Amino acid sequence: MLLETCANVPLSLPDRPKINVAFAMRLMAAAITAQRQYIYNTAQWIVNKPSTESLLTGEGVLQTQTRYAYDGQLWGSVPVEGDLTETTNGAAALWVSARTGYDEWGNPIVVTDTPGRV
Repeated sequence: MLLETCANVPLSLPDRPKINVAFAMRLMAAAITAQRQYIYNTAQWIVNKPSTESLLTGEGVLQTQTRYAYDGQLWGSVPVEGDLTETTNGAAALWVSARTGYDEWGNPIVVTDTPGRV
């Protein structure tokens, strides 16, 4: 895994909307550090999939974390196809998840939240 750290600069994923400027400025003022860990499958040329994205205070205290799982596997498993199938967000005791189902061609067809709503 590769750990990418960028102090005082919010990071965004290509599959998500960009962080707006006002939010980015609040993050910088609060001395937030974003850390991103990647998981690789070099045999399949899958090298750009984040495993974990964390926001920490200037003192290194975890504020929130996003965990990414691929291809119906558990978080932290090496991706086989590279299809994002679960995103879990939270910190401490509160975590919420969203799951994505794909058709045989790799197109997302259903997204469900933690209670199972589509």
